[in-house]
Amino acid sequence: MKYLIAFLLLLSPIMVSAASISFEPQDASAGVGTAFVVAVDATADEYVNAFEVFIEVPPSLGPLDVSDGNSIISLWLERPTFDETTRTLSFSGIVPNGFAGEKGRLVTITFKPIEPASGAHLRVRSESRLFAEEGMPVPLTSVPLLLPISADKQNTANELPDTDPPETFDITVV
Repeated sequence: MKYLIAFLLLLSPIMVSAASISFEPQDASAGVGTAFVVAVDATADEYVNAFEVFIEVPPSLGPLDVSDGNSIISLWLERPTFDETTRTLSFSGIVPNGFAGEKGRLVTITFKPIEPASGAHLRVRSESRLFAEEGMPVPLTSVPLLLPISADKQNTANELPDTDPPETFDITVV
């Protein structure tokens, strides 16, 4: 009987939770001299409450801006910062109720390609960590982004015009 139970336990599926960080570029390639956008998204099988992310930026890309608008991270421990000497973009923060699902936006990075390259590699560094409840680390995977940079390509503008008029307000003195 105990061998049967052991055998059934071996055949039963084991739930392995994991998370991944991926890059979603504005286009499949970029042109030198004009800005383009890359979104950094998270996917998690179980609820993830905290993120500590380090992104390696190649010398052929110059980061212009990092936007945390529409981010699933609402409590920032370290807002996105870029260290020029190590060429690392880092940020960390907390998601109060946790995040589980696909394509949860972490940040959006605006780059300006500096020089043509056969492939600019954006990658999540190995010291990046994600945590679930109770501070338990969650296994993290990521796929580097290989982005060809061409001298003759023009990037499409990613700016949307603001078409909403300002809200009306009244000043009252009490």
